[in-house]
Amino acid sequence: MRFVEVEGKSKDDATEKAARELGVPVEEIGIEILSDSGRGFFGFVGGKKVKIRAWSKRESREELRDEVLEVQQAVVAEKPAPSGDEEKAEEPDKTDKTDKAEKAQEVLQGLISWLSEQATVEIKEETSERILLEIHGDKTGLLIGKRGQTLDALQFLANKMVNRSGNSAKRIEVDMEQYRKRREQALRNMAVRLGQKVKKKRKPITIEAMNAHDRRIVHLTLKNDRALETKSVGKGEMRKLVIHPVNGGRSKRHEGSGAAS
Repeated sequence: MRFVEVEGKSKDDATEKAARELGVPVEEIGIEILSDSGRGFFGFVGGKKVKIRAWSKRESREELRDEVLEVQQAVVAEKPAPSGDEEKAEEPDKTDKTDKAEKAQEVLQGLISWLSEQATVEIKEETSERILLEIHGDKTGLLIGKRGQTLDALQFLANKMVNRSGNSAKRIEVDMEQYRKRREQALRNMAVRLGQKVKKKRKPITIEAMNAHDRRIVHLTLKNDRALETKSVGKGEMRKLVIHPVNGGRSKRHEGSGAAS
């Protein structure tokens, strides 16, 4: 990913210059202020210039997408995981768990280093089944991405890179500023609100395409409401979800309802 360092009379001026150099709209670049005197002697404007480092958010997303595709292709080419009794390996000891967590931390730190020099990774929690990594630092919007897409991509990469071999694989979860908790609550609130609207108007409502995890949250939130039924429609990872009214509040059909499809 390309970085440019630009000076300007103000932050906005420097940002516009950087956007021209990178060939992308102003709203598509990320910046880090390297120096910002802003004012001269006695508070008058016209002192030292503002210096920034800038990069294209579009390029960063494309590079991360390419990384994901490379890992996906490598996973497809790998041999299938052992099944049956072979999976019942001896529980790894505490040292193995710590090594696994430290490796996950190191891998994620490497992945985010080209997006932010200040961001750091903390091992927030570790159990026999999962490792929770928390990202701290700046560039929150860039590292989380729209609807958490960048965070999901980082999590996907970390899982594939750390759990490529061995029988002691653990699910790696990546979060930043409790985004996933806030996102889950927002989805639950949305599901309840839309569910009430469906019951009131007696017409189905279609929710925009979401990943399997987000769809599952909506499914489970409305699972016990006998007046509603939820179904995923479409193909691929990103599918739409439809909330249907159930006539007369009768028992819901189980097919497609409450499932994380």
